[in-house]
Parts: sequence; C-alpha cells; structure tokens
Amino acid sequence: VEVGGKWASTRLPVQATASVFSLKEKTRLGADPDHIGFSQQIGDSRVKGVELEGQARVGAWQFLASTTYTNARASATAWGGALDPSQQLEGIPKHMSSVWAVHDFRAFGLPGLSIGPGAGYIGRIRVGTGAGFVPSVPLMDAVAAFETGPWRFALNINNLADKDYIAVCLARGDCWFGSRRKVVLTADYRW
Repeated sequence: VEVGGKWASTRLPVQATASVFSLKEKTRLGADPDHIGFSQQIGDSRVKGVELEGQARVGAWQFLASTTYTNARASATAWGGALDPSQQLEGIPKHMSSVWAVHDFRAFGLPGLSIGPGAGYIGRIRVGTGAGFVPSVPLMDAVAAFETGPWRFALNINNLADKDYIAVCLARGDCWFGSRRKVVLTADYRW
C-alpha cells in the first residue's frame, strides 16, 4: 500500500511530494546455511517508510532535496529462521538523503548551461550476519548540462571524490564495495 501527494505553489517556483508506504512479504527467502547457493523460507517481513522530496528555484539556482526513512523488519514465524524482529533487515538502510544545487548560467550570457554539486547520504546498513553494521557514508556528485532546442547534453559524475566504501554485507559473509567514481555523458533529444 502506498499513499502520496504533491504540492506546488501558485506564487513561487516551489513544489514538494510526500508518500507513505507499507509492504508485506510472506515466506521471505534467505540463505540456506546447510546448502550453499540455495535459499530457504525464513519468515515474513514488513517494510514501512516515508519519502519526501522538494524542489525550488531561487534566482539562477535550482535546489532539489529528498529523504527516505525505511523501517524494514522481519519475523521468523513458523520457519524458525534467525530473523530478529527488533533489527533492520540486512542490506536496507534506514535513512537515505540527497541534495542538489544547480546554477543556471543564462545571466552570464550562456543560456542553456547549468552546473552544480550534489551530496548524498546512505545511513548505516545492518550486516547480514547480525554482527554489526556497514558504516554510513556521505558521497559527492556533480553535473554539467547544456540544452539547446530539443537537445540536452549532460555530464554526470557520481562519487566525485572516488571514495572507497563498503556498500553492503550479506548473511553468507560476502561484502561489496560501493561504486567507484563514475562519469557518464548523455545526449537526449526531446520530440
């Protein structure tokens, strides 16, 4: 179940969206400790959360911000798995946020050019073994875009500082690093 709404000011270039959700999963699968590479039914889960997003234009700046709170819990029910209903499910952060500030260079004689930084935050993530948490991580991004007629060219850089961080660790003991710096150049044509 998900319910949401959107608000836009009639006087200012400001808008916001909000949604609340509740998901239920029955017979959740988990790693089978007796048979590597196989899964077993370990219980039910319930994921509840709130997502908020807003954007505003102030002069030549456009600001975008979003945040998500996710409460992901599970119970072992009849299968007797090792799920603790008081702990967040593995691999799902409780908190995630991002903010962007993009400047339009029209006033400098460069119509269509916009450049700006972004910052993101991923909250700590419970390790699947129950032995601790993957630490929270702040990340920096950047964008430079140019629009002319129906064309939009953009250069996006994720993880600008090329920060090394662990993204997630699962119950079977394996962990993955987060994405390294990624540079993506796109060209879009709007019909």
